[in-house]
Amino acid sequence: QWPITWLQQAPARLVELAEARLMGEPVTESEIAEALEPLLSQPGVEAMDALVLACTHFPLLSDLIGAVVGPGVTLVDSGSAVARQALRILAASSATPAERIESHSIFVTSSDARAEQVTACLIRNGFAGPSKLLALPA
Repeated sequence: QWPITWLQQAPARLVELAEARLMGEPVTESEIAEALEPLLSQPGVEAMDALVLACTHFPLLSDLIGAVVGPGVTLVDSGSAVARQALRILAASSATPAERIESHSIFVTSSDARAEQVTACLIRNGFAGPSKLLALPA
C-alpha cells in the first residue's frame, strides 16, 4: 500500500469531450484514450488503482474513462466536492458577493457561443429555476 505514487494530469480535451457528450454529440472510447494518453504514458501508471475525476465535467464520461483505464482502476467522482469548493471560492470573491450567488447559478470562464450552448443544455438537463450566466476570469 505505501508509499503512494501520485500521477497528475489535467487533460483540457476531456472537458471539451464532456461538453460534447452533454450536448448529445457522440464521444468515442478512442477519443478518451487519446485525451488520457499524457496520463497513461507516465512512469508508474501500471500500478494505478484509482483515478480521481477532479472536475465537475468528468463524471459525464465515467463509462468511457472506465473502459479505457480498465476494471482494476476505481474511478472517484469528486464532482460534488469540486462544485462545493467552487461555490466557497466564488462566495469569498469580492467580484461575486455571496448574496449574488443563487442556488442554480451557472458559472463559466468564457462567454462565447459554446458556453451559451452548454449553459442552455445544462438548464434543459435539470438546472431549472433561477439561472444566471456569469463569465469569470479564466
